[in-house]
Amino acid sequence: MRPKITIVLLSFFLIRLYGIIYPPIETIHNWRQATVVMVARNFYEIDPNPLYPRVDFAGDKSGITAMEAPVLNYLIYLTALLFGYDHWYGRLINLIITTLGAYYFYRLLCYCFHETWAWFATLLLSASVWFIYGRKIMPDTFAASLAIIALYFAFRYFREKRWYFLLFYFFLGSLAILAKIPVGYLWFAFLPYLWKHYPWKKIHYYWAITTLIIITVVAWWYFYWCPYLLKRFQFEHFFLGKSITTGFQELLQEPQNLIRQFGERTLKISGFLLYLWGTIQLIKQRRWFILTIFLALCIGFSFIMLKGGKTFLVHRYYMVPFAPVMAWVAAYPLTQIKKRWAVVLAGIVVLEGVVGDLHDFYTYPHQWALVHLEDSLKQLPCEGRIAINSAPNPTPMYFAHRKGWLVKNATIANPFVQDSLYKKGCSCIVILRRYLGKDTTLSLPLLQQTHHWRIYRLVPLRQFSKNNLQR
Repeated sequence: MRPKITIVLLSFFLIRLYGIIYPPIETIHNWRQATVVMVARNFYEIDPNPLYPRVDFAGDKSGITAMEAPVLNYLIYLTALLFGYDHWYGRLINLIITTLGAYYFYRLLCYCFHETWAWFATLLLSASVWFIYGRKIMPDTFAASLAIIALYFAFRYFREKRWYFLLFYFFLGSLAILAKIPVGYLWFAFLPYLWKHYPWKKIHYYWAITTLIIITVVAWWYFYWCPYLLKRFQFEHFFLGKSITTGFQELLQEPQNLIRQFGERTLKISGFLLYLWGTIQLIKQRRWFILTIFLALCIGFSFIMLKGGKTFLVHRYYMVPFAPVMAWVAAYPLTQIKKRWAVVLAGIVVLEGVVGDLHDFYTYPHQWALVHLEDSLKQLPCEGRIAINSAPNPTPMYFAHRKGWLVKNATIANPFVQDSLYKKGCSCIVILRRYLGKDTTLSLPLLQQTHHWRIYRLVPLRQFSKNNLQR
C-alpha cells in the first residue's frame, strides 16, 4: 500500500527545512535570491508601494526598476511587518507554497485522471528540480504552484459551477502569472478541454471573461508598467526576454545544453528515461486526448524557450514550470506495471533527484564571511554608497546593506573611474578576495584588510595624486 500523499509531501517538507534560516549565500543562484530579498527589504525600509520595486546596485540612481511583479517580495515584507525583517522568511514562504502546489497538483490529477497516476506524478515532481528550488528565495516554484492551484479551482468550477471557485481561480491565477510570466503557458492545458466541450456552456463564457481580465492585468504590468519604469528611472537589470528569432538561433547553437535541460536538470537521467517511456506508452495506447493536452503544453512551453534563448539554456530554474508536465508523463508507465516494480523505479528517480541536490544545503565558511560585511563597514568611515568588485553579482551588496555600484577589477583599478565614482557619492570600495570576487590591490587608503576582503577609502583623484607626490 502506498503511503498517503500528505505523508510524502510532509517528508519532503521536513527534509528541506534543514538550513531554512540560512542567508542566501549558497553557490547556486545566490544572486537571484539576493535580488528578491533586496526588493523586500527596500519595501520594509524605504517605500512599501509594490508598484515601485527597487534594488541596491543602481549606483547613484533610485534603484527602482522593471521586474516581475513583486508578489513573493511583498509577502516577505508583510511578514517582516509582523516579526521584524529577516531574509529567511522568503525560504519558508516559498517552501510552504511549493508544498501546497504539489498537493494541489495531486488533487488536480486525481480530479482529472486517477489516484495512482496522481500519486506517482506528485512523488516524481517533489524529487525534481522543485526539490531544491522549492526552498530558495525565488519566485519560480512559488508562481508555478499558484498556477497549479488556480488550474485546480478552474476545473472544479467547470464541473461544480460554484462561483467562488472562479474567484479563487482569478485571484491565484493573476498572482501566479504576475509573479513569473512563464507559468502562463500552463493555461494551454485548457485548450483541448474547451475544444472537446464545444459548443461552450455559460460557465465557459464566465471562465473566458475571467481569464481575459487576468491577461489584461498581466499585460498591463509587463507591457505598460515595466517599460514605464525603465523609461522613467533609467535602470535595467531583470531579464524580460528577447525576440523569438534570436532565441531560436541561440537554441540551435547549443543543442547539447538544450538536451541537458530536459534530460538531466529537471527529473535527472532516470526520470527523463521514464518521461520518454511515458510518451511512447501514451502514443502506443492511442491516448489521444491526453496526448493533445501534452502537445498543447509543449507548444506553450516552446514560446518560453524561444523568448529565453541562450538564457534559457544557462539557468536550471527555467525548467521549473515544465517539471509538473514531465512528472505527469513520466508517472504514466508506473501505472501500467506491477506495483512493486513501479515503487522501485520511482524510488530510483527520487534517490537520484534528492541525493543529486543535497550539496546545495551546505554552505562553506568563506561564503558565511559575507554575512559580516555590513558590520565591518559600520566600524569604518564609510558613509553612503559603496562599490564592490562582484559585478554582475549583487549578493555582496545585499549583505553590505548599502546602495552603490557593482564593478569589475579591471574597471575599478582605473583612477579616473574611481574619481567618477567619488563625484557620484561613492565613499568606499570593497574588494572581495575570495567568494564572488577576485583579489586586487588599489592605490587608495586601505581601511581594513581581512582574509576575505579589502576595504579602501575613496578620495578625489587630485588629492590622492598630491599625497603620492609628497611622499
